[in-house]
Amino acid sequence: AAEMQYDMFMGLFPEVNRAWLSIDSVLFLWDYTDPSGSFYQYDGLEQTIVNASLVPCRDGVFAADAKPKFLLLLSTPVEVVILAVYATGPPGHEISTLDLHETGFSVPSDGVNLIRVIGSRARRIFL
Repeated sequence: AAEMQYDMFMGLFPEVNRAWLSIDSVLFLWDYTDPSGSFYQYDGLEQTIVNASLVPCRDGVFAADAKPKFLLLLSTPVEVVILAVYATGPPGHEISTLDLHETGFSVPSDGVNLIRVIGSRARRIFL
């Protein structure tokens, strides 16, 4: 009998009150402070997502009026894809809603599964 196999990875983004789960090439983000269990789904990649990292956005990369709050780095065996994360919400709940936007930025990973991506205080990204 043929067996189905899925690749699953998960983690937390406490800075935005979200848990993340990837199942193959689909990323889910859950707001773990929301009793209704609201979630966001991103399915814009073809490769398996092996890691997701959230880093603050550096000044000067995006126009000042379009600067995202964070960058979401999705690692696959082929590349690391960079998504812009915009956070909105009422005062006191500024991260209640997250919107992800494709930036067109990516870096080849040459077949290496980058399972740890770090953003420094100087807002530099290390793979």
